[in-house]
Amino acid sequence: MESSTETKPEDSTLYDPNAALEFFKLYGKSESAKQDEIIFSQGQKAKRFLLQHDKLYLLVKGKVNIQIGGEIVASVRPGEIFGELTPLILSARSATAIADGPCRLMSLSDKQLILGLKKQPEFALMLMNLLVRYLRKAVTETKSFSTFSESKNSIKNAVFDVKTRRSLIQKLGDQAIVNVPKQRVIFQEGGSGMLMYVVLEGYVTSSIADRVVERSGPGSVIGEVALIDQKKRVAKVVAETNCSLLAFNRQIFLDLVKSQPSFGISLLRALASRLYSCRAGRPSTVSSSSSFSDQPEAHFTGF
Repeated sequence: MESSTETKPEDSTLYDPNAALEFFKLYGKSESAKQDEIIFSQGQKAKRFLLQHDKLYLLVKGKVNIQIGGEIVASVRPGEIFGELTPLILSARSATAIADGPCRLMSLSDKQLILGLKKQPEFALMLMNLLVRYLRKAVTETKSFSTFSESKNSIKNAVFDVKTRRSLIQKLGDQAIVNVPKQRVIFQEGGSGMLMYVVLEGYVTSSIADRVVERSGPGSVIGEVALIDQKKRVAKVVAETNCSLLAFNRQIFLDLVKSQPSFGISLLRALASRLYSCRAGRPSTVSSSSSFSDQPEAHFTGF
């Protein structure tokens, strides 16, 4: 269903530490941490009734260690973003961040992030690229340990609600709708990433290394990972039923992210859910209330 020709990704999608710093300076605030200070803890969750907010961070100076179960699993260097996947999908912190010496940081609360993305929606492209990088790494590691759970009976929640899907159809036109018969292969694992789809009707299953990892229905998104970084497909996707899909090529995708901030925010949530689920070896879910939400919370180190 796709051409095998690959295109070089636009520079705007690649992570730029200087652009990230400018974004954090415009919409966030400066913080500091002392030697061995805990920046956030595994299992921690913001208490909304105390007006606390989950934050993502940019390390300006120093070093931060990421720990899970008391063991260091990664280190953050200056210019790198870190925080949590789980606030984006309304869960607790999945790791602990500890300052390895005095540190200077920039932080963004969930509300500051959404304000920034509304004003500079193109920054979402860099964040997506980071999430995709970690997702690919997680898929490779998960395949090695064969920890995928069978999830054919679990349906991934919609990324885009009915109203949004109608709006996208109106914007793209009926020519963007593709009808796919039952059992047709939509994407091959290892194929090129020229298109992504929003499922309008029907159900599709995604498999990695011949194991079902996701079942997607109306409102779900498929194929966005390879479209973002223009690398090979991470999964095989097959139409479980007769399906109606809305197709996006890369240019349309980029235009939508830049012109409709809520579109990019919803995709950030979906990518975060995929990464979290891949690490946990279970089907991904996104809160149905998160579609086009104005209150995203994000984390982009993969922890």
